[in-house]
This record gives sequence, structure tokens and C-alpha cells, in this order.
Amino acid sequence: MHPQNVSTLVAFALALSLAGCDGGRPPAPPPPTFDSGPTASDGGVDGATDDDGGALAPGPRIRCISPEPGAMVTAAPGDTLVTHALVSDMASLVSVTANGAAVTPDDLGLLRIESTARFGINHIEIVAENTLGAISSEVCSVLASPSFRDETETLGAATTMALSPTAIDDGDATDGLDSINDIFVTALAGGLLQEQLDTRFSDPMVDIKTRGCDFSSGGTCVIETEVDYVDNRVIGPFTSTLTPIAEGLRFRGRGDGVELDVLLTGEERTTGPPRPLNSTGTISVAFVELEIDIRIFTNAAGELEAEVIAVNDVLTGAVTADFPMVAEDRLPTGRTLREEVERGVASHIDGPSGDDIRSGISNFLAGGISNLLDRLLSTISVRSLPDAFDSPGLDGSTIALSFSSRYDEVRPSTDGLTFVLGTGYAAGVLGSPPATLGVAIPDAPSGTTSLTSDVGNLVSTNVVNLLLHQQWRAGGLRGIVAPDMIVAPDMIVAPDMIVAPDMIVAP
Repeated sequence: MHPQNVSTLVAFALALSLAGCDGGRPPAPPPPTFDSGPTASDGGVDGATDDDGGALAPGPRIRCISPEPGAMVTAAPGDTLVTHALVSDMASLVSVTANGAAVTPDDLGLLRIESTARFGINHIEIVAENTLGAISSEVCSVLASPSFRDETETLGAATTMALSPTAIDDGDATDGLDSINDIFVTALAGGLLQEQLDTRFSDPMVDIKTRGCDFSSGGTCVIETEVDYVDNRVIGPFTSTLTPIAEGLRFRGRGDGVELDVLLTGEERTTGPPRPLNSTGTISVAFVELEIDIRIFTNAAGELEAEVIAVNDVLTGAVTADFPMVAEDRLPTGRTLREEVERGVASHIDGPSGDDIRSGISNFLAGGISNLLDRLLSTISVRSLPDAFDSPGLDGSTIALSFSSRYDEVRPSTDGLTFVLGTGYAAGVLGSPPATLGVAIPDAPSGTTSLTSDVGNLVSTNVVNLLLHQQWRAGGLRGIVAPDMIVAPDMIVAPDMIVAPDMIVAP
């Protein structure tokens, strides 16, 4: 898993906002104005020239009236946008076009232009020519969005990270830690099973075997023992599988060669008066195998958690016991006292009377596996950016940004796990920031992650919109925009940036 992919895409968004800047900052010429209306850019006035190359006269003056330049308007893609503009010098006017189509102003020079809204920056380029051949142009730009989001809120479902079944378990524990299950196999081999068994049986309230009868003769118990835990070893090998299910993950794990070092005490009355039994020994279990279902979810704090919802199966292999300090006296059964003691202890664990101990082992191991997954999930950090960082602005200034993130939800399915993340950005704004309706948010969903590899990341364009909106509010997008910058229609730079006619705004 590579959560740093998220920061890479965010870094791409930051880089996008700086595209076309070479570090220099040429002075911006003051935009011309006329009458008492809003500020207008000269839009690239050509004007007529004499034979010596000197300028004779400017082209017709153009001003965007409504919506005001840089306005934010609520409009869904496909809605009709109406733009009003004013052209002066009607007496010498020859032609006017809007986005290449001829338009006719009324007697006062007013233009009414209809266009089809799209999400993002919408522009109308107006070009006018007078009788002297002088040409002028103006671009009326607005930001259209079906809705706007409060910029101070965390943006939910901003990023998704999907893990395919192969990313969860690639079926090969020998090729490195490239799936979640590889970590489980490594943990089992590293002593997880041994640690869990030791914790379980070191509890003074838990016995390997409480005092009970191991062998009867003529209806009378003649051998009774109890077994206390000392230590354990798990020799291995270790295997496990992880399978995505509707609730989360199904774990099946196995450890071979489980050996419990124990202390046996008791009493035998096989040949006469009672005699004490005392011996250190070993109980060997061929294998312990467990299958559990684990639910994966997010808590109220936006953290990942795991819990066992079902213990589906627990299996133990053949059980044998070895108590070398028990006497080898031959009994009427034909077996020695030691053999009868060993048979009795082994059958207790392996047979029906061992249900409690096997259940205890399985439930405790299930809890240990769940805790391991819990710890593993907690290491999958959402934050791959620092809490605060600086971003350069177009004008060479530095914009202070803060970053926050959290898990919104986990969407488990048989196709894998999808982690849904929410993010937030805030900018240090100096002075009075420009008025805003909020962050432009499209109606269309950001889409679903399409896995072309075992791990698939999807970053919503809303993240880019939020980040760049915060930079704009902080003044980081004020400066010279190179004419070869690419402004995608679904990436909102700023509503008051002048989009030059030669900028690429088409998809």
C-alpha cells in the first residue's frame, strides 16, 4: 500500500497552480477603464497604424456588464448563461463577434449574449472592429457551478484507496511484504502465536487441565492429575490466508508444531495406597488452525478499527503428552503408569472434555489476530503531508496552508476493501480576502476507483478545487498567467483570473 500516492496527487495540484511561472514576476500593466463601470482589461487592443508604424486610434472600447467579471454564478452544466456587455463608439463600429459568432449591439451599444454553461470557468471573448480597422477584444469570465461548499468544512469522500483481493493476499508469502497477508505470515513466524498462547495460559485463572480422573479400574478412579502451564514453543511452518468478505476480511491461519511445557501433579492408586505424581513434561499439538471473520470499520474519531464477528472454525492436530518423571510401573492393562498418564492428559485435550481449552485457545487467538489487524490498520496513515506547509504563489509570495484528513468510511466487499478519506485545507489569509460563495462542487460524482493494479487511488477534482480556491483566497493566484497554461474546465483556478483568448480552456 502506498498512501504517499495521495500526497503525490496533491503535489501535482500544487504544481498545476504554478504552471507557466519561471520564478520572475514582470510588472502587470494597469488595466484601462472607461465610464464609471467595473474595471476592464484591454483584452489585446490592436488599433490602426499609419505607414510609419505609429498608432492612430484605439479600437472600440468594450466592457463586461453582467455578470460582473470574475463573478460566481450558480448554474448547472447545460443551463443558459446570459452575458451583457457594452461596446462604445457605435458610429464607427463595423463588426462585433462573441466567441467567433457575429452579434449585434442595440442602439446604446448593449450586447446580450447567450451561452451554454459548463462546470468551471466560462468565458465570452468579444472582438470589435471600427471603420479605421482598429480591433479590440475583451474576455468576460465567470465561474459557474451547480453548488458551492463552505470552504471551512472537511471535504468528504475526497480520496479513495481501493485494495483488490491480490493486494490483500497475493498467495505468495516469500516475495516480500507486498500484501496485507504477508504481514500476517511474518507476524506468525515472528512469534505472534507463541506470544498469544503464553499470554493466555499465564493467566492464573486458566488451566491446561484441572484436576480430574485420567484412568479408572473397576469403576474407581485410580489416576487423577492436573496440568499447569510453564512455557510454549511453536516450531512452524506458518501459513495464513486473507479473503475479502462483505463485512471485511476472513482470516485462516495455521501454525504447526505447537509444544506446551507443563508441570503435572496428581495421585495414583493403581497398585496400592495413594502415591503422588509429579513431573515436568511436554504436550505436543500437531497444529492449531483457526478461521475467523473480521469486521473493518471507522470509529467516530475517523480511525480504522477491526473486530472479530465470528469464529468459524478451530482445528487442532493430534495431541501427545510426554511426562518422563512418571514411573514406568507395568499395570494390569499392559501399559505402564507413565503411558496411562500420558494417554489420559492427551485425550483430555484432544477429546470432548477438551472443548473448553480448545475454545479458549481459538477465542484468544482470534482476539490476537484482530488486535494485530487493528495495529496494522493504525499504521496506514492518512496524513502524507505535514499539518502545515508553505506553497509559493504566482507572484512569488509564500502562502501558508494547513492540511487535515481522516477516514470517512471503509467499504468492504468481496471485491476488496475501499478506504474513503476526507481532507481539508485552510490558508493563512492576510488582509481582506475576496468575497466567495465557497468551493465549486459539481453535481456529478467524482467516480469510483478503477483498479488497473492491485492498489488503486482516486482523488476527486474537488480536492484540487478546494486547494486552489484556498490559494486564491490567500492571494496566491494573483500574478501573470502564461498563455500556454492549461486550465481544465473542471479545475477551478479563481473566478477573477483573466483567461486570455489563447489559453486552452477546452477539455
